[in-house]
Amino acid sequence: MIKLNFTDRLTNFTIEELIEYLSSNYYEKEIIDKKITESNLTITEQEKLLNKITLAYHRIKEPLELDLVLFYVFFPLGYVNSFSETEDENFKRFKKFRYLRKIKEYYIFSVIGIIIYSLIIPLLFYSYCLT
Repeated sequence: MIKLNFTDRLTNFTIEELIEYLSSNYYEKEIIDKKITESNLTITEQEKLLNKITLAYHRIKEPLELDLVLFYVFFPLGYVNSFSETEDENFKRFKKFRYLRKIKEYYIFSVIGIIIYSLIIPLLFYSYCLT
């Protein structure tokens, strides 16, 4: 069995596998870029791999857009979509393409929305009962 070196292993990964590998091993982009440029790959192979690494880190670190932040605060966990049989299309896309930060922020802002509703609804009910 031939043992592949670090850069050879990275070239064989798909983007999604690369995201999983990089995020689970906590590799810094600068260190990987340096290893790639110092490897015995050709310039075109290096550029192709560096572009793949850049895309992977972009998917790992890209935050949610403001409109989605507001949507998930006001409709936690895609609550509007719970009336249909499919889950939130944005969240499906995040999972499919491994947008790790967006997935984490989806849950964070949904929990914030749930907390806001759990505070507002009892206050509205209490104020209604007082009148």
